[in-house]
Amino acid sequence: MIARLLDHIAIEARASLPPLSAHKPCNPSLIVRDDTILCVYKGINFDLETEGYRFTYGGYNVPFCDSQNYVAELDMDLKVRGAHFLEDRHIRARPFALHGLQDLRLFAWRDGLWCMGAAATHETQSGAVRRRLVERVVLCRLAGKTLKVAAVLPSRQLREKNWMPWVRGDDLFAIY
Repeated sequence: MIARLLDHIAIEARASLPPLSAHKPCNPSLIVRDDTILCVYKGINFDLETEGYRFTYGGYNVPFCDSQNYVAELDMDLKVRGAHFLEDRHIRARPFALHGLQDLRLFAWRDGLWCMGAAATHETQSGAVRRRLVERVVLCRLAGKTLKVAAVLPSRQLREKNWMPWVRGDDLFAIY
């Protein structure tokens, strides 16, 4: 797959993934299918500053980070053909994902497109000034422009992030 992509793209080629809101685009994950590159990426509402993170919505400071997810189609020259929001409001309505899905990894498995990422919820800690971030890894099927939860992976810690899916034959693994 990598050799095929590199056969078509100059080593220093760049893709500009479009922002679809005030959130800043980052962290792409892509897959090549036929003559199309599918890219899942997120938009974030924060800036990293010397003193830490600054979270904003429409110019107003807010107490926590949030992300949105998008899907884009690119041609083999990395030109964007189109980009859309990934529908996930039905997932955000669940307690484990109140503040969105982060760092989705796109992959093909069982004749479909899938994503694995971290679902985030900020919880208030009694007596604490800051909220704590609780993350759970979620496996989703990509159905058009909608993410559908297939499984919420079990967790033994507050932070579950940066898991990478790995398909071998018909089996799905996750590497941390």
